[in-house]
Amino acid sequence: MRINKFPFHKKALSTVKYLFYYGVSTILYKLHLKKMKENGLNIIALERNDTEIYKKYWKPFHWNIETDTIHIVHTLSGKFDRRIIPENIFFSDIELTLNYSKSKYFLTNKSMYNRWYKSDLFPKDYLHKMNEIIYDSNLVELSNTGVLNETLQLVKFPVVIKPNIDTSGGSNIFFINDLVELKEKMRTLKNYVVQERLVQNTFFSNITNAHTIRVCLYKSVKDNQVHILNMALRMGKDGSLDNDGAGGIALSINEKTGKAGGVAYNKYGTKYHKHPNSNVALDFTIPYFDKLCANSVDICENIIDLRIISLDMFLDSNNEWRVIEVNLYGHSIRFAQYFGKPFFGEFTDEVKEYCLVNHWAFQDQKLL
Repeated sequence: MRINKFPFHKKALSTVKYLFYYGVSTILYKLHLKKMKENGLNIIALERNDTEIYKKYWKPFHWNIETDTIHIVHTLSGKFDRRIIPENIFFSDIELTLNYSKSKYFLTNKSMYNRWYKSDLFPKDYLHKMNEIIYDSNLVELSNTGVLNETLQLVKFPVVIKPNIDTSGGSNIFFINDLVELKEKMRTLKNYVVQERLVQNTFFSNITNAHTIRVCLYKSVKDNQVHILNMALRMGKDGSLDNDGAGGIALSINEKTGKAGGVAYNKYGTKYHKHPNSNVALDFTIPYFDKLCANSVDICENIIDLRIISLDMFLDSNNEWRVIEVNLYGHSIRFAQYFGKPFFGEFTDEVKEYCLVNHWAFQDQKLL
C-alpha cells in the first residue's frame, strides 16, 4: 500500500485481492496439515533459532510467516534450509507473479498441444470438444453427424478421453476400448480431447501400474535461460493413477543424475522405501535420462511470457519420453520440498528479489 504511486482505490482493490488469495491458500494448507496429522504424521518442530532464521528470510512478503511448511519438511527429511518456500507464499506471491500472463490458460489447453508446440512428443489426438463444438485432429469443425461418424471410424483404440482443461487430480480421465464406450463418454463430458493411449515402458510397468515424471523448470528472470529445478517420479498405487490426489506416491529424482532418492511419500507424508505393490526398492536410475532432460527443455522453449513450467513426462514402449501434460498454474512444490529441497534451489534468492520488486499486485494496479 505504501511503496508505489498508484491511487489509493487501486491499491485498496489489489490489497483486497491479495488478502483473498493469501487467506484461501492459508486455509487450504491448514486443512491439509490437519489431514496429515490425522493420518499419523507426528510433527517434529525446529529449534527456535532456525525458526527465527526462516521467518526473517521470508518476512519481506508478509508480517506473519507460516512455519508449518518448514516443520513438515524437517519432520520428513530431517533437513533445514531457509529457502524452503512457505506454501501460502508460493501461491499468493510467487507463482502468481512469475506466471502472471493470461497466456497460461491457452498454453495448458490440451487441444492446443499439437498445434502450438509443434512437437511429436505429445499423444496423437483424434477429437476435441470446446464450447459445445466438436473438432477433428486439425481443429476443423465436424459440422454434422455424418462427418462426425466418418471421423470416429478413423479412431484407433484404445484411447483416452479427458477434459482439455482443468484435469488436476486425475479427475474425469477415462480409458476407452471401443466405439460404443467412446460415444457414451463424448455425450457426458462438456469439453474434452480424445487421444491415443500410450503404452507404458516395461521398466516402469515392472514397478507400478501408472507413472509420470513431474519435471519442474524455471525460465530465469535474469537471462531467460531454462533450468530444470527438480524432478519427482509419480507412481500409481493399488491400481490408482499416479496423481497424489488419486492415491499415488512421489519419489524424488536427482535432476542432474537421474538417480532415485530411495524414499517416496504420499500426499499425507506416509513414507515408502519400496513400492507397496511391486515391492521394488526405490533406488534405481531413470532410463534415457538425457533424453528426458532434453525433451523437457525443448518444450519449454515454446512457452512465452511464463517462468514456472511443470511437465508430466511418460516413457513409452518405444523408449521415447512423451509429454502428457503441461502445467503452468497450480504447481505442487511438495514433490521437491518433502525431500528437503527448496523448490527453486539455487535460484531462490533471484526469484525472491524479483517477486518483491515485480509483485503481481503492482502489475494488477496498472491494469485497474
